[in-house]
Amino acid sequence: MNHRDRLLAAINHREPDRVPVDLGATAVTSLHIDTHRKLKAHFGINDPEETIVNRMMQTVLPHEEILKRFDVDVRGVFMGRLDSRPEIERPLNSSTVYTDEWGVTRIKPPTSHYYDLYECPFDREDLTITDVNNYNWPDPEDPGRYRGVVERARELREKTDYGVMFVFNVNVVHVTQFMRGFYLWFEDLLLRPELLRTMMRRVVDIHLAVGERILPQVAPYVDIVQVSDDMGTQDRLQFSPEIYREIIKPFHREIYNMIHDLTSAKLWLHSCGAISEVLDDLIEIGVDIINPVQVAAKGMEIESLKERFGDRIVFWGGIDTQKLLPQGSPEEVAETVRRTAKILGKGGGYVLCGTHNIQPEVPVENIITMYDTIINP
Repeated sequence: MNHRDRLLAAINHREPDRVPVDLGATAVTSLHIDTHRKLKAHFGINDPEETIVNRMMQTVLPHEEILKRFDVDVRGVFMGRLDSRPEIERPLNSSTVYTDEWGVTRIKPPTSHYYDLYECPFDREDLTITDVNNYNWPDPEDPGRYRGVVERARELREKTDYGVMFVFNVNVVHVTQFMRGFYLWFEDLLLRPELLRTMMRRVVDIHLAVGERILPQVAPYVDIVQVSDDMGTQDRLQFSPEIYREIIKPFHREIYNMIHDLTSAKLWLHSCGAISEVLDDLIEIGVDIINPVQVAAKGMEIESLKERFGDRIVFWGGIDTQKLLPQGSPEEVAETVRRTAKILGKGGGYVLCGTHNIQPEVPVENIITMYDTIINP
């Protein structure tokens, strides 16, 4: 099988010649920039160029030599950044800050690996629906979003045998939490739901406008469309299933319906944490693939997931980045990879990668072992 055939077999619940693997097809299945530099040094890759695909998480587009070394089966197509609101890093005392397209400012202290939430544009007790509607929202027509996207998708389809993932990366929970601030967002969920719905409505309308423009253009070339919205914590959902169904699910349904209406691609959702309580809901509204399969979270045991949902959804991820990869031995990594591939990969329906981005603390040997256990068993 070539790479695309292997991926398509797995995501259509057919067992391929081996479990497909991902690294860097999205900004949440990739490498921290420091990890990337360690891998490049290990493999003797002297190319200094690096493309950051998520400034907050400091994740990069992995070097093509690394992807070929690990025989990665899928490549990502990322949206561009807005011309009108570039993410320009600037100094603040001894730290660095930047502001994203939504007006959210993040800060990176000199000792940190990441950018943390610093200023939220809606972080005020007296915020009104009028304030939300009058906000200077991002322009869905900004040409920077679209520059080179279709060309990259076409090139991957026509000149390679890789599966192609379009990183649409739209969400509802993420953006409104970052704009509002977490404390007030959770208050809104219970005390001011109409205010929260108004914020979500404005965000979703922008996502819909972007999707209606770009999805028909990339549809002929992509196998998967990625979206994201973290809804879990380590041991439960961030909110009750009932609140999810009442407030958030209708917005998700709108976005996912649009993707299925405008493409024939599989819909890939990234949602961290303990989300098993709403997997049936997500399947109902069109999610075909779930990531990251955070196995260290409550209720995310792979045997149970495969038994309950394995004929209706594809699992993508599953190799623990919280403890196993940073703290385990290569032998433990190899044993876990073999077991996970055997259980989740039975009959197809599984793509292997870490449960999130691979962090600087992870030894290079464990990264190599994770992939070599599959591609060179």
